[in-house]
Amino acid sequence: MPRPGWRRLLSLSLAMLSVPALGLWVHLTVGWTQLLSPWMGLHAVDYGVLLVGIVVSYLARAARLFDYCRAIVGHAPLATLRLSLLHNLFNNLLPMRTGEAAFPLLMKRYFGARYVDTGLSLLWLRVLDLAALTLLAALVVATGSALPPLARGLAIALAFASAGGLLALPWLVRRLPGRQDGGRAQRLIHAIGSALPASTAAYARAVLLTLVAWAGKGLAFVWLVLQFTALTPPTAAVGVAAGELSSVLPVHGVAGSGTYEAAMVGALVAVGADHDVALLAAVNVHLLLLGAALALGTVALALPRPTSSFNDDQVS
Repeated sequence: MPRPGWRRLLSLSLAMLSVPALGLWVHLTVGWTQLLSPWMGLHAVDYGVLLVGIVVSYLARAARLFDYCRAIVGHAPLATLRLSLLHNLFNNLLPMRTGEAAFPLLMKRYFGARYVDTGLSLLWLRVLDLAALTLLAALVVATGSALPPLARGLAIALAFASAGGLLALPWLVRRLPGRQDGGRAQRLIHAIGSALPASTAAYARAVLLTLVAWAGKGLAFVWLVLQFTALTPPTAAVGVAAGELSSVLPVHGVAGSGTYEAAMVGALVAVGADHDVALLAAVNVHLLLLGAALALGTVALALPRPTSSFNDDQVS
């Protein structure tokens, strides 16, 4: 068995190789010229729809962070937006989920927050992301009349399970045997539970903003697929949902290259799309995702930091 250090090196090497592998895949199948040419045919309205969907998504994500971590970030909405956009940039560009480390680092630098507190908050935000995205994806499949009945039935069951999990999560966690003065396991359970919002209303806001964030991005991506291909909206939505689900999993390549496309192409082909059409849609959606992350990350640099910003000398 490889040693842990070799496992990390192997994982990083595979992630780095995903970029040239994707480039070669596109070149040998569709061709980069044919793949990128549809962008020239988009109208101003199309670009407007893409812009609105993406901006709404990232504003909702920043608003969720501001509301969820109000005790940490205080009254600094623009600084929170800056942090959220930079975290998103790192998360999209770095391989193997290493971009997630930017969140606790930035929270400590900007607001003096403890790593354990922001780490637990990020854990719950990712749980909300996975549950909300699964719910939206299941609803898409369940309403796709052209999809197989078995797939629709499983999607309906998954939608109910995801919705039930979102509703019952705080109730379940707070009934676990967690105690601040108990044993190690009880202290861990208490710490995890304490990272949830204190009130039902705050938790409901977090769920709502999570759904808005994913719906805004999903609608923009589906719109792009519909402009570039003759796929139906339910089929396009299945592909987009698969690509986005791959982005919240523990493993992906540099900038998600390869894993995002593979997930989206696999889902589209499974529901009857042509492979070349699926690849064209997947690569262009991913390019839009990365372009948005880079553009908004650049915008973030123009936003103010907290007026009482912390640095490594101030925080132990």
